[in-house]
Amino acid sequence: MDWQQALISARQKISAGQYAEAESIYRRLIGNQPNCAEAHNDLGNLLCAMGRHEEALAYYQRALAAQPKYFDAYINLGNALRALKRSDQAATAYQKALQLDPLNVIAITNLGTAFYDQWRLKEAIACYTQAMSVKPDYVPAYYNLGTALEGLGNREGAAAAYEKAIRLDPRMAGPHCNLGGILMTAGRVDEALGLCRKAIELNPRFAEAHGNLGNALWLSGRSDLAVDSYRRAAELAPNNPAFVNNISFISYFDPRATIDTVRRANELWNMRFAEPQKAFIRPNDNDRSPERRLRIGYIFPHNHDHPCFMPPLLRNHDSQKFEIYCYTYLAAGDTGSLRLQQPAHQWRTIRGMSDADFAAQVRGDRIDILVDLVLHMNGSRLVALARKPAPIQVAYLAYPGTTGLSAMDYRFTDGFVDPPGMFDDCYTETSIRLPRTFACYDQAETGTADQTGLERKKADLTFGSLNNFSKVNEPVLDLWARVLNALPQSRLRLLAPSREGRNFVIAHLARHGVEASRLDFVPKQNRPNYLAEFHQIDVCLDTLPYCGHTTTLDALWMGVPVVTRVGSTAAGRVGWSVYNNLNLTELAAENDEQFVRIAVELANDQARRSELKRTLRRRLQDSPVMDGPAFARDIEAAYRDFWRRWIGG
Repeated sequence: MDWQQALISARQKISAGQYAEAESIYRRLIGNQPNCAEAHNDLGNLLCAMGRHEEALAYYQRALAAQPKYFDAYINLGNALRALKRSDQAATAYQKALQLDPLNVIAITNLGTAFYDQWRLKEAIACYTQAMSVKPDYVPAYYNLGTALEGLGNREGAAAAYEKAIRLDPRMAGPHCNLGGILMTAGRVDEALGLCRKAIELNPRFAEAHGNLGNALWLSGRSDLAVDSYRRAAELAPNNPAFVNNISFISYFDPRATIDTVRRANELWNMRFAEPQKAFIRPNDNDRSPERRLRIGYIFPHNHDHPCFMPPLLRNHDSQKFEIYCYTYLAAGDTGSLRLQQPAHQWRTIRGMSDADFAAQVRGDRIDILVDLVLHMNGSRLVALARKPAPIQVAYLAYPGTTGLSAMDYRFTDGFVDPPGMFDDCYTETSIRLPRTFACYDQAETGTADQTGLERKKADLTFGSLNNFSKVNEPVLDLWARVLNALPQSRLRLLAPSREGRNFVIAHLARHGVEASRLDFVPKQNRPNYLAEFHQIDVCLDTLPYCGHTTTLDALWMGVPVVTRVGSTAAGRVGWSVYNNLNLTELAAENDEQFVRIAVELANDQARRSELKRTLRRRLQDSPVMDGPAFARDIEAAYRDFWRRWIGG
């Protein structure tokens, strides 16, 4: 068999899925023809197909040594280097390919992806734009342009790029999936559901599409169906921690979940993704002086468009005793980052940074206490934290739960959310109960929205919930129906962005005799319009098992009382914490019967509601919940205590 016939035979074996036989043919051929560049290149491709990218590099290099102007070998070399996260070297390989063929759209676009991997987004966009100018119907360029524009926060431009890709090739699943994600963020959940389902129809093994579908279902109040989507995504991409992250996070919203369910979800994540990182843990050699200025690092989530609880802490940190580092996905100067960036001493953009590189960055910054504000939410960096880059690591604020990491030392809470001894077995971290409240609401973030508003034209009393609709579920609707049935003339107003979610509410409440004509639905809105919605609500009804926090405080700020139900997990006890700090525990119910009674009595007591509307904002302002300086001192005292324990340990 001559070398050409051997190549044909090997490729036939690959087509038949007989990889081992093909590899054997290539190796025999190379033994007989050591300068056969095509055989070296083909073997490299086969090794990559089997996930053996490191081995493949040597064969691409030998192909290029035998044939220095081998365009395909440069492209394949770049692809293998990208798979190994060596994007700078990949860019060099693609640039060498372009020297051979300057107008090749594959090489131009691949160079853009290498730049994207390094978060050199403007250079990536320039490459994609060039590729489109060379070949206006080249779909990968539009698709990749969308991802780069999305990275810059230009969602409108990204959506247009994805839409163009879909028009050019309706069979391509990726643009459908990504466009669905953008529309979901904009509150267009129904369209997102359709696009994600279409992406799965086009490619049933597309893990990201199953994950995005899970997100859309979660926002539609279908946490049960969302879990199924996340599990399917995790099956298809078992090495991607994000999908198991989703399963862990959503368990807090699932009314069927128990404390054991939540614990097992976190233990599974830790076993699969955190334990292997222990091999990279190294001793920390930070200066152990007990009273020196400490470096505190905060890891922020993707989205800062919503009001958060960090600005009052950052503004009130004692800069003489603490140096603040912010690790964020937003670039310095982005609108969403400005209120966080100003009080920070150092600002680090970590988007596009691998977990290993991020851990190295934290270690290089010599952070003493690293505070994770993400946990298992979108943008999680728990894989990096499993490497223990800082000597002390703390979980905080994302939600009242646990990371499951043995490398996480503490979690902040308070005695109302986590009564001593009640949930301690649920957490891998040691719970540190702050003396007043575990979070501080920021007046600057709430703005000066008028709390009185215009007189509502509707005479019927209106209950409402403007919580994230993912917190609405069948048991919650069962409880709300009891309130509505006790007051047949009352109405219910919900923030429900999807038609699927609204239909779910209408159908479920109809089974309890609540007619659809008594329901009002509002979409996701910007913050001023969202706050104005509280003018249309007389009494807010809280959710369970995950109760409101930001939304509860927003309602109180706008003068609207919230009836909360004290839950059996920490995620269901935040309202109880708020009301203990406001001396309003009479609005917190210990059981369902009490919840209904409190809501009905409040609805029937116009004088009480008027008094609350007049005084709630002042109660907030005078409470620990809005005392930024005192809250910062509580946090700082805990940090100093952590430090003394570490240096004494």
